[in-house]
Formats: sequence, C-alpha cells, structure tokens
Amino acid sequence: MNQSNLRQLKNNVEIIGTLKSKELEVKDSAAGKTFISGKLVVQTITDEKVNEHVIKIFVMESSKLYKGIEKVKNEYKTINQDGIKNADRIKVKGTLKLNEYFGAQENLIQYNEVRGMYFQRLETNNEEQDYALASIETVIEGFSEKVDEEQLPKGQFAVKGFTVGWNDEVIELKDTFIDADLSQAFINLYEPGSTGRLSFKLASYAEDVEKQQQSIATGFGKNVEIKDIFEPTKKYVSNIRIVGGDVPYVDSKKYTLKEIEIAKQIRINKIEELKIKNNISISQQNNGFGQGAPVQNVESESKPFIDPNGMPDF
Repeated sequence: MNQSNLRQLKNNVEIIGTLKSKELEVKDSAAGKTFISGKLVVQTITDEKVNEHVIKIFVMESSKLYKGIEKVKNEYKTINQDGIKNADRIKVKGTLKLNEYFGAQENLIQYNEVRGMYFQRLETNNEEQDYALASIETVIEGFSEKVDEEQLPKGQFAVKGFTVGWNDEVIELKDTFIDADLSQAFINLYEPGSTGRLSFKLASYAEDVEKQQQSIATGFGKNVEIKDIFEPTKKYVSNIRIVGGDVPYVDSKKYTLKEIEIAKQIRINKIEELKIKNNISISQQNNGFGQGAPVQNVESESKPFIDPNGMPDF
C-alpha cells in the first residue's frame, strides 16, 4: 500500500498510580539487535474504583528511551513482588494504540491499549492523586444512544472516532462514551467530520455482578424445595470517557473530507491484511471502518501483547 502521509495528530496519555506488576524481557531481534518488551500494570484508585491499567512496552536499545525502561525493569518495586507498602508510585507518559486480532472463533477482537514511553518514580511524600487521562486530537465519525443494539442510560452516547499516529497509523477509539451532563454540548459542537482536541478519562476495573443460578437438590418420596441462589462473578469494564475538549478546529488542523476517506481506506486495508494473515475469507467479516464483530471486553491480565510486526527482523 502506498504511503499517503496523513498528518499525525497529537496523542498523549498520562497515568499516576502504584506499580502493581511488571513483565519486561530483554530480547534480541533476528538481526541481533537488543530491545526490551513486555508490560506493566499500574493500579489507580479513582471514582471509588480500583483500576488496573496495562502499559505495553517496546523499545530498542538504540533509543533514548531505553535507559529509562531498563531502570524500571531493574529497580522499580511492585505490589506483587514487594507489597503495597513498598511498591513505587509512578507517573507514566505514553500514547493510546489500537490492538486487534482474530480470536479462536475467527471473531475480530479490538481494544485500545497504552504504549508507555516515559516513566518517573514519585517521591514518597508526593500528594498527587491517582489518575489516568488522555489528551487526543480526534476525528469524530458519529455518536449513538445504542451499543450493540443495547440502549445506553438516558442521555449517554457512544462516540465513534479515530486519531492518526506516525506512518499513517489510524487508531480507532473503542468503547468511547460521553455522559449525559456533557453530551448535549458535545453534540452541538462536534458534528460528524469534526476534528478537535478532546480530553478523556481511562477506566479499567472489575466489578462484582450477581449471577443467578438454580440450586441442585434431589429427593425421593418427598417434595424438595428448590431455591434460587446468587453467585457473584466478575465483570471487566474497560472504556474511555470524554470529559472535556476544545472547540473543533476550523483552520488547517482540521482533517479534510479527503483525508478522512483515506483514513477509512487504510482501516479497510488493515482488516483485510489481518484476514489474509489468519486465512479468513474477506467476505466473512464486515470490513468497513468501525465495523466487524462487536468489541469484546477482555480482562486486562489476559490480553495478549501482539506486536504488529511479530519478531523484529531488523
């Protein structure tokens, strides 16, 4: 595919929380070049919920970021290994990416993830509150009061949009919502096709859900009363909430209709490439922009890190 040189949009994520775990490995590429890859899990307590944000890592030894990641690997303390009292509170700066792959049932699984770049260990007396926020220049495709045919709470809207990274990387924003108190102002400002800088709050937490089951009882020669029981189970919630933003661009920073169409075609081509790679018939899945199988919420601990290029050959 010929490079279209789409304009890169600003994409910044910042998280403050306690380092829960780290899985970082030093590896060599097929050409013998060293890199570090893996993930961190950063725990934040916001809105009375315990969030666990997965931060993906990939950095070459030749990069100026390598020493910082190496220090995280060798020195930073985690909840899992060192206990909550000894674990480091850290600040992470990075970008929001899109991970997508076909699952065992040949269904397209898509979710956003944070790619970490800069890491800072906070002093023990630092009083900054936990947060997980993003500031992203976004092209708005539209909004809806429904998600997968399910009605959202009154006044809340699902928002469809994308941003563009380096080298024509079109990053769809998945599970993106705006609450009722901001939705009308947002819709009035951001017509489909608008471009602007939006502020987001990232959430990734588990909540208990009561699952109704029927008890099993047996008897002979007498009546047995069967009672319903409720067994708690976990529901994993991962979403992006719009919490503010600037007025949409009206100057040269606004994406043109032509640029939006190019971005759509890049996404179509990307899905088709994934299907070919996985030997899936192109006619089997919808391949329009923002289409495909419904997005699935996947537990952050179990999400696989799939580098788009596989094992580097550089």
